[in-house]
Amino acid sequence: MRKLLGLLLCFVLLQSQVYALSGGPVFSNQNNTVGTYAGALLLESVFPANPVPNLGEIATIGIFALQIPEEDLGSGVFVLFNQGVITRGTIESFADARSGTLFGILQDIVSGLSGTLDAQVTVSRSFGIGNVADLAGNASISVESPVTGVIERLDFQVIGYRQSTSI
Repeated sequence: MRKLLGLLLCFVLLQSQVYALSGGPVFSNQNNTVGTYAGALLLESVFPANPVPNLGEIATIGIFALQIPEEDLGSGVFVLFNQGVITRGTIESFADARSGTLFGILQDIVSGLSGTLDAQVTVSRSFGIGNVADLAGNASISVESPVTGVIERLDFQVIGYRQSTSI
C-alpha cells in the first residue's frame, strides 16, 4: 500500500510540474493608464486662417487636467485662452491600457465649443518608487473666433504628464 501511495504521489508531483508556469509570474505588457494627468494645448494651426496676422498664434493656448480611473470613463476640466477670451469646459475621456491611447471629448455648453483630444500614454522613465508617464498627441477644437465671429478649427499639440497614479 505504501509503494502504491508513493507511486501516486510521484505521479501527482510530476504532473504538477508539467502544468506549472516556468520562469516565474506572467505580467501583461499593458501600460498603466490609471491616474491624474495635466498638460498644455499648444496651438499648431487655425482653419480658416485668421485675417489678423499672427494674432491667433500668439494669443491661443490651453491647459487641462483629467482623471482616468481603472474601470470607468474619466473626466476633467480645461481652460482655453483664445485671443483674449477665456473659455472653461469639461473633458470626458477614456484610456485603452493595451495600446496606451487616451481619447477625450472637450466641450463647453455656454460658448458652443467642442473638440477632441487624442494622445498616447508612454511610460518613459523611472524615478524613485514609480514610473513617469508622458502624454503626447493632438487635439482639435471648434470655436467661434472673438475677432471675426467665424467658426474656427484650432489644431493643438498636446503635451502632458501623469501627476499621480491614483485619482
